[in-house]
Amino acid sequence: MFASKTKTSAIAGAILLITSAAHAGSFGAIAYSIETGSYGYSTGYSYRQAAESAAHDYCYQNGASDCNTVIWFNNACGALSLSSNGVYGAAYNASIGRAQNAAIDYCVANGGDGCYLEISDCSFE
Repeated sequence: MFASKTKTSAIAGAILLITSAAHAGSFGAIAYSIETGSYGYSTGYSYRQAAESAAHDYCYQNGASDCNTVIWFNNACGALSLSSNGVYGAAYNASIGRAQNAAIDYCVANGGDGCYLEISDCSFE
């Protein structure tokens, strides 16, 4: 009987560890509206869904009705670049500078004219 209790406890402990690891971190997200150019971002959330929801809420508050998550990140930095012709780029990286450069590079690679950094932020635990 003692062995089965220990085995059950060990399994329950392993499940708890796996579940905790799946949700561990500090999530952030950036939502963007192609139609209006509005955006919203969030950092410091325990769950990806909560970070995305908050980013969407901020985007909607800025007058958009078509906000979509363009990037989410966990214990990292995210960046959004915009251009004069409506093309955008988004990226994440452990380094804010690398996230910013990658977002601009994606904007340019997708045909953006005059790509510039609009927003970047980090979300670390």
